[in-house]
Amino acid sequence: MALSRRSGPIRRLRRALIGVVAAATVLSTSVALNTSVALAAPTQATATPMMRAGDLCPATHSGYRCMATLAFAGSGPGIGWSPQDLASAYGMTNPPATTATVAVVDAYWAPYVGSQLAGYCATFGNGCSAARLKVVDQRGHPITSSNHPPRQPADSVDRSGSGWAQETAMDVQMVAAICPTCTILLVSADSDDRGSNPAHAHDLETAVQKATALQAKYVSMSWGTDETRSAASYDKSVLGSTGVIYTAAAGDWAGDLPIWPAVSPRAVAVGGTRLARTDGAWRESAWSDGGSACASYEAQPAWQKAFGAITATCKKRAAVDLAVVGDPATGVAVCLNVGCTEWARMGGTSVGAPIVAAMYALAGNNTQAYAPYAHLVDMRDVTSGNNNPYVTGSCGLICTARSGWDGPTGLGSPRSLNAFAPGLVLRNPGPVTAQKGAAVNWDLSSSRVGWPATTTYLEAAGSTLAPGLSFNPSTGHITGRPTSIGSGYFTVTTSDGKSSTRIHWSVQNKVTIAKIKKHARAVGLKITPFRVHARDTTAGLKLAYRASHLPPGVHLNKASGRFTGKVKKVGTYHVVVTVKDSTGAVGTAKFTWRVNHRFVRTSPASISGGRWTGSTLSVITGILRRDTRSGAVLNPSVHYRWYVDGKPIKGATHRWLVVLRRYSGHKITVRYRAVRAGYSTYTRTISTRIN
Repeated sequence: MALSRRSGPIRRLRRALIGVVAAATVLSTSVALNTSVALAAPTQATATPMMRAGDLCPATHSGYRCMATLAFAGSGPGIGWSPQDLASAYGMTNPPATTATVAVVDAYWAPYVGSQLAGYCATFGNGCSAARLKVVDQRGHPITSSNHPPRQPADSVDRSGSGWAQETAMDVQMVAAICPTCTILLVSADSDDRGSNPAHAHDLETAVQKATALQAKYVSMSWGTDETRSAASYDKSVLGSTGVIYTAAAGDWAGDLPIWPAVSPRAVAVGGTRLARTDGAWRESAWSDGGSACASYEAQPAWQKAFGAITATCKKRAAVDLAVVGDPATGVAVCLNVGCTEWARMGGTSVGAPIVAAMYALAGNNTQAYAPYAHLVDMRDVTSGNNNPYVTGSCGLICTARSGWDGPTGLGSPRSLNAFAPGLVLRNPGPVTAQKGAAVNWDLSSSRVGWPATTTYLEAAGSTLAPGLSFNPSTGHITGRPTSIGSGYFTVTTSDGKSSTRIHWSVQNKVTIAKIKKHARAVGLKITPFRVHARDTTAGLKLAYRASHLPPGVHLNKASGRFTGKVKKVGTYHVVVTVKDSTGAVGTAKFTWRVNHRFVRTSPASISGGRWTGSTLSVITGILRRDTRSGAVLNPSVHYRWYVDGKPIKGATHRWLVVLRRYSGHKITVRYRAVRAGYSTYTRTISTRIN
């Protein structure tokens, strides 16, 4: 799975810029931090690798990148969120005791990970223990000081070569923070390579396979690389074990970049939030650098197809599924060295992968990766923030947190352990809007993901529906015609109480605009004023009129909907009219307005010749110019028609007319038309009386 065509110089430059900006921001908003902080040396070895601020694993070659960021280093554990804080934020207080094995797969040797974990557990006293940590290489061999994978080599970006070691320390400590009684299996791959060195082309993939071979049912992968066409084959060969939950970091590249394994349907994609506590209440918003994307190749799994917001946003697999703390500015406390005299506040979506893997382990669910989709009531909806600070314009739901599912935060963050329990995925149309008086049919029934469909459904306490709508507990459908405007939330649970879905609905008025006919007018002339006629389902509301793509010189009165003005420029204008009422309901209409050139006559028009029998009458049309009296002289096609006393003379369609005896004493009239493509037709009528 080599890097895709998206990994050209522009993408690498963007990654570098994001890293530089993030590091600069962190350092400018915290107390001074040396670019290299010496870790305390263990009693049996020389100094540990040096620590630095910024991204821990910059993408310096065609390999996997870990998704961790160091924000701040200091001497105390209060620098970031503690295990107790995380348990409070995500409803994991008093977790059940389990000895389930959670595997952490990372690259290179992390020689001090055990001592760091021991200090972490001793500091916070949450019941975790380094004795529950087992460390093996990618072949499954126990790692000792004389038998271990290589250390990460230093390079021009990470001069200390410490990035993966610190990533590993954080991953292990996050599992212990959430599930203190879990067995932690650390599988250290020989490298993070992905093809530049054939001898190490599949080290991390091999380590993942070894983790499941050693009976780990929960596997955390805090790393990724670009999704390619070959990703599906890796889903089978690397993530193919049944009865295993794989969690993957969604990336720290500020949205829109699909990475594997996060976009694999076999993995739970974990995004990042900004976590804050105000007056004892936890609040989250989307982290500005968190990853989210629509996959380019990976198929959309059934549990996402049940969600209207997802299918409307992505044709393929959408990431993320859920999110927890990831913003390093509000990150977690991590012990940096032996003895824990140095601490870091760390972030990145790397934080979430081990946290969520441990949550699944606590729930005892190793078969249903889609569990949060079955328990929306147990998810905290994150509705603010975005992750597109480096994108011009808006990339919509894939980058902006909103009610329901969204790209940066997925379904939100867990409120309790029940979010990861086995369950049944119900259909969810996403945030839905209905119009007052219009028919509604919202389907919240089983999507046939999970165990067999439950036959009945229950309306949860506190749910609201607009008057005129009703819920059918047998079918899970909401139907009817809303009779009033408003908004609210409606929650459905299965009759066994194990599964739920929740929608945000709103009912608006319906504004209808009467059809507007095509319009044509010659340039430089005033239009005949006319109005837009609109009707609202709620009478008496104030309407606001807008129009786009109008001919220059024409105006629409915002209050009355009346068009006035003088057209100034030739062209074809496709006008869009919108009418909005005071509740926000909008109606639209389109029509075409053609503005032609016009003929301007700059000399008299007349009938020449004698007014007696036998003479010949001829039409002098006058000089015709384009648009103005000083415009170019034109020679259009001219069509003539002669009349006697208002009745057409048969065959008289020429510029001239011979006066017959029967015309004596009668009125002769000629009407001529000047015609040219792109011009309004010019018509002139001239009369004379025959002697």
